[in-house]
Amino acid sequence: MRDLYASPQPVETYRGFHWSRRFASRRFPARDERQRASSTTALAVQMLARHQLYFREEKKRSIRTLILLLFTTVILAACAAPAPTAAPATATDTKIPVISTRMQIPTRTRVPTRTPFPTVAVISLEPGQHPYSFRSSSDVEVQYLLYLPEDFDPDRRWPLILFLHGSGGRGTNIELVRAQPLPQGLEYEATLPFVVVSPQLPYGNWSDYLEPMDELLAHLESTLPVDPAGLYLTGFSLGGFGAWEYALRYPDRFAAIAPIAGGYVRRSQEVPEDLCKLKHLPIWVFHGGRDTSVEPYQSQILVDALQACGGEVTYTLYPDADHLATSINAYSDPALYKWFLAHTK
Repeated sequence: MRDLYASPQPVETYRGFHWSRRFASRRFPARDERQRASSTTALAVQMLARHQLYFREEKKRSIRTLILLLFTTVILAACAAPAPTAAPATATDTKIPVISTRMQIPTRTRVPTRTPFPTVAVISLEPGQHPYSFRSSSDVEVQYLLYLPEDFDPDRRWPLILFLHGSGGRGTNIELVRAQPLPQGLEYEATLPFVVVSPQLPYGNWSDYLEPMDELLAHLESTLPVDPAGLYLTGFSLGGFGAWEYALRYPDRFAAIAPIAGGYVRRSQEVPEDLCKLKHLPIWVFHGGRDTSVEPYQSQILVDALQACGGEVTYTLYPDADHLATSINAYSDPALYKWFLAHTK
């Protein structure tokens, strides 16, 4: 019998395989399992480290791509050409054109600086709608837009419409007034046979600004070829309230007035005590049945009071119109301008 404790014999190999490894794996299976487990764990740690490195690199690439996209967007926006302005509508055979209904909701953006505008002079007048300024005797500066039809003739007397804007037009940026319903419609209409004046209220209410406004109107009467018997007043929303106030303070100033979505005292059923002094003045009142900004009753109570004292008042209620739609419907209706021309002092 072979002595198990004898010194080991030389190790033989078969095709490069050490027979002692096979023997060890059979005699010590637990150790072999531990080695395999340790090798698997090491491999898993290596794979995890590689994945983490991969994701870190991907994150860096994503951030670099995002920064490049943002930079490209800024460059393209800075180099983009300005949008073309709409060309004015061409003249038609209709004496009273339809004012464009391409209205936008007025913005309330405020611009802190004011651009000085020229004072109006007959020799510098141009057709279209342009900004001017006027300084009253109380040193109040009034900015306003002046519209002249494309066939404006300084040798002819023209009727004049004074438009008072809503609260969205207040401020020092005259472009806020240009975005109001009537001035915005005039950007696309060049044949309305009126001189249209659209002043800007810097703050507060029109009732605090009526004296400078009346001075502006007198200045334009003396400067422009305006028919003094054909002065008309209209206003929307805050300007509708201002139109009532203006007419009550100067009841003989205008040939006719058209308050739109206005009233006397906001959210009140109060009627001015001297309202009947306007019974001789032709008045056409407009309101929307779905107006929640200025509810229809604010116009209705004034119409009822005027009718009670024999006033010459017409009331149009648009049943399905909201606040802004009321002004669009009224100012795009040629009947309003024909009605103005039918009344003179």
